[in-house]
Amino acid sequence: MLNQISIRTKLLSAVLAMAVAICCVTGIALWSMYQRMYQDRVNVLKAMVDAGYSLAEKFEAAAVAGQLTRDEAQARFKDALLKIRYSGDEYLFAHTYDQVGFAHPSPKLMGKDVSGIKDSNGVPVIPALLDIVRK
Repeated sequence: MLNQISIRTKLLSAVLAMAVAICCVTGIALWSMYQRMYQDRVNVLKAMVDAGYSLAEKFEAAAVAGQLTRDEAQARFKDALLKIRYSGDEYLFAHTYDQVGFAHPSPKLMGKDVSGIKDSNGVPVIPALLDIVRK
């Protein structure tokens, strides 16, 4: 049966099979790279959030120990948190469980209700973050 297929068809079939194989390998490599980049970004974000959390714990411990008043501890935490930057211009922020902005690079959000801030899909960001924190 293979004897009846022309050499041209056999060569084109071999080239096509190699092209499909190359596309599959390239697709797998790109997917793997995407997953690695995504995980790297998640790891950086987790490390930054952990750093912010450590700052909060430090100032809370100082307030509990009587080394600072609660207001001083909060002011120092806010000042330290607002100085943190990562990946260029990314930043950390903090808000209360009542969805009031506590520390944010944009002064107009501090002390204001931030529950109405939505992402590009129209989903309120702060309530979603609070749901994650509470879990």
